[in-house]
Amino acid sequence: MRFQHGSILVLTLVLLLFLQIVAATVIHSNHIGHHIVSNFELRNTLENIANKVVDHFVKDKDFFLNYKSYLGSNDQFRPSVVPELEGISTIIVEFHCFDNVTYKKSHACDITHQIWQLEVMVSDKNKTVFLSVIQGLKLIIKNHNPASPEKEIKINVKKLWWYRI
Repeated sequence: MRFQHGSILVLTLVLLLFLQIVAATVIHSNHIGHHIVSNFELRNTLENIANKVVDHFVKDKDFFLNYKSYLGSNDQFRPSVVPELEGISTIIVEFHCFDNVTYKKSHACDITHQIWQLEVMVSDKNKTVFLSVIQGLKLIIKNHNPASPEKEIKINVKKLWWYRI
């Protein structure tokens, strides 16, 4: 009889230990699930903000018209102001055109170049989540005649490829 009481006690202790392990696993799993969902939501937010930065950038035609005035000493494009949106840091990583003939990256850009590429990096305040977005752009010049005294150049920018890293 005593032997049965001892085995029941051991079996009960093993069962309690198993339940503790299961409870810890479930709690840990819920924490991981919450972390994944919150990261997914943050990535979507960052992607939307990156789209806003690209849209803001595309609307300012001066970046295309006066490209060389935005180049730093190392031929890196540095705009004077990058909009701060919702407390999230945004950086223009690179902005350049492609040569019209060879389609290779170039920093000798002007209004005659048709295909451009913009790379924007967006990160949260704590720098725990970040993403880079690359947007291809095509310039469409309307009614531009260099001999014309009219200084106004009508530029439309069409978005081509888009991907995130």
